[in-house]
Amino acid sequence: MEEPRKHNLRDLWIDVETHDLRKAHFVGTYRPFPQAPVSASDITVYFRSVVGCWVVTRAVWTYDNPPISYLFDVQNDEIGLPATLPNWLFDPATYRQHQAAGEADYLGLLLEQMRKNASAAPQ
Repeated sequence: MEEPRKHNLRDLWIDVETHDLRKAHFVGTYRPFPQAPVSASDITVYFRSVVGCWVVTRAVWTYDNPPISYLFDVQNDEIGLPATLPNWLFDPATYRQHQAAGEADYLGLLLEQMRKNASAAPQ
C-alpha cells in the first residue's frame, strides 16, 4: 500500500443490500489523549444509526506505551448534542475562515462544552 501512514483505513464493512456502514478497521499511529506518546495502534470502530445518522458507538483500540500494552474497548450508548449551533458551521466560506484561524469545529465545540460541564459538576 502506498503511504500506509497517510492512508490508514484497512477494511470497511458495508451492508451490501442497504449500503449502511457497519464497521471500519484502521492501522496507524495515535495517542489516546493529547499528552500521551504516539504509538502504533490497531483500531476497529462499529457504527449504529442514531436518529438517521451513522455514528461510532463502539471502538476497540490497541495502544502501546512500553512496557505496558493497552486494549481499550469503549462503547457509547448515549449521544449529547448542544442545544444550538453557530451559523458559521453551515456556511462553507465562513467555516473555512474559522478553520484557517485554528478554531474548533463542531466536534471541538461539543468537546469543549462537555469539558465545561464536567468541571462544573460537583466532585
